[in-house]
Amino acid sequence: MKVSRNEMITALSRAYEGAGHEIGDYEDAGQLVTWLQMAGLSGFDRISLPPRAPKGGATPRLVFENDDIAVLDAGGADVCEHGSLAAYLMHSKANKSGFAIIELANCRYPGLILRSLSMVAQLGV
Repeated sequence: MKVSRNEMITALSRAYEGAGHEIGDYEDAGQLVTWLQMAGLSGFDRISLPPRAPKGGATPRLVFENDDIAVLDAGGADVCEHGSLAAYLMHSKANKSGFAIIELANCRYPGLILRSLSMVAQLGV
């Protein structure tokens, strides 16, 4: 059976919404998994279906930072909740010094960050 990209995004977004994720997070989850699936990187194999509920109140915490390196603790949350934050932090550090390393620790489904990283790469870093 063939499924369109929009149908995959909508179905995944609804599944994550039903699991209790916030509005921006469940939309990101649908985009992240669909992008990986369409890129041939087995997006559906990287997540558990049905989706798990979000970690309530898990806010990212900056553990370490200097000019080139930062370590973020996601508090056990999904990449869809804090992956974009880590990717854009890397982008701003790389723009400033030409080099950046960001570690997103204690995070579920780390492979889903590839879409966020590709979006940052399209910005020219």
